[in-house]
Amino acid sequence: MPATFTRGKATLNSLHRALASFPDRDRLPNVEFVLTTEDYSSGEGPIWSYSKREENTNVWLMPDFGYWSWPEVGVGPYKDARRRIAAIDDGEVTVDGQVIPGMQFQDKKKQLVWRGNVATNPQVRGKLLKAAQGRSWASILAIDWGDENDIRFNLLPIEEHCRYMFLAHTEGRSFSGRGKYLLNCRSVVISHKLVWREAHHAALISSGPEANYVEVERDFSDLDHKIEFLIDNPEAAERIANNSVKTFRDRYLTPAAESCYWRHLIRQYASSSEFEPVLYTTREDGKKEPRGIPFETWVLGS
Repeated sequence: MPATFTRGKATLNSLHRALASFPDRDRLPNVEFVLTTEDYSSGEGPIWSYSKREENTNVWLMPDFGYWSWPEVGVGPYKDARRRIAAIDDGEVTVDGQVIPGMQFQDKKKQLVWRGNVATNPQVRGKLLKAAQGRSWASILAIDWGDENDIRFNLLPIEEHCRYMFLAHTEGRSFSGRGKYLLNCRSVVISHKLVWREAHHAALISSGPEANYVEVERDFSDLDHKIEFLIDNPEAAERIANNSVKTFRDRYLTPAAESCYWRHLIRQYASSSEFEPVLYTTREDGKKEPRGIPFETWVLGS
C-alpha cells in the first residue's frame, strides 16, 4: 500500500475528528477543496498541502498526517508518541503504582542527535554529517532504510531522542515529519534556516528571551560555535527547552490545537472561495444523488 494512501486516510481522519468534536458544526461554512498527500504541491491551483515555500501563495497549509498516525516509520498514533515523550521528560506512574521520575534537563546527554536518510536532501543533510564529523558533541548517524541490520542497531525511537540535550532538525524532500515530535521534547531543537513552511512554524522564535529553538546556517558552518555556547551556558539552553515545551508541547502541537487549526482553515478558505459547494446533483430522471462518498462509508471500504 503506498505511503501516500495511509497519509490520505490519516489526514481525513484528523479532519473528521476536528469537525465531529465541534459542537456548533452548523456555524462552519461549507467548503470544497483539493488536498495533496505528497511532500509538497507543484500545481498552480489552490490546494491544501503539508508544506509550502514562501512564494507558493496558492498553497494553504494543513496539519500533516502524523497528527493521526505514522505507521511506516514505527512512530504510531500521535497521542501515544506524546505520551511516551512526556514520560521521559515528566515521568510516569506504572500500572502497579510505581512512580518513575522524569529526566532532568541537565542530566540529558550533552550531544546533538540525528538519525535519518541523507539521500532525501544530500545538500543539507550531508553538510550536517560533515559539520558533526569527529565532534564529541555529535551523535549523528545516517540510516539506510534498505538495510535491516542498520535499522535494527542504529534507528532511534522518536521518544528516545528526548534523552539528548540537543536535537537536530533538517528538511527532507520538503518538510521533515519528525519536526513536531522533536518540539514535544524538553530539549533544544537546532535547525538550519528553513525554506519549507509548516502549519506551526509561525510560532518558532530563534532569538531573545522567548527563543524556543536555535537556528543555524543551511550549511551548518556555525553549528560548532552554537553547540559549544549552549554546552557552556546550560541555563540558557534549558530556558530554550522550557520555552519549546510551553509553546509547542503544551499549546500549538496539542491535538486540541490541531483540531482548532483545521476549523480555522475551513473558515478562512471559505471566505476566499467564490462559490457555494453543491452537495447533490440531479440525474436525468430527476432524482438527486450525493456528489462523492460520505466519509464514514469511505473509511470502512478503503
